[in-house]
Amino acid sequence: MSEEIHPHNKYYQKFTENKIEREVAQNKDLESQIESLKKDIKKLENKINNSDNNKLVENIHKLDLRLHSVEVTQGGQEKKWNMFVNFGIQLIWVIMAAYLLFKLGLEAPL
Repeated sequence: MSEEIHPHNKYYQKFTENKIEREVAQNKDLESQIESLKKDIKKLENKINNSDNNKLVENIHKLDLRLHSVEVTQGGQEKKWNMFVNFGIQLIWVIMAAYLLFKLGLEAPL
């Protein structure tokens, strides 16, 4: 009772085996191409990130220099205002002292 495979079935079986082998080979080929593309994409992303980072660092440096120059200018103006305010307060104290001396009838010590 041995079953013999009909020649047509043998041909079909061989055909399907060959087709499966080709598809497996194509899948492996596609997988390797996909991996290669992924690596290329990562390289491009790194290049883009590096150039963006360089530009970002350069812009941050420029902003830092501008901020520093504004702080220096602001510090100079602040010193001027402090000097004017101190002079005003001292002038008010002198005027008040002179008024008190005048009201009390005392002479200013020299």
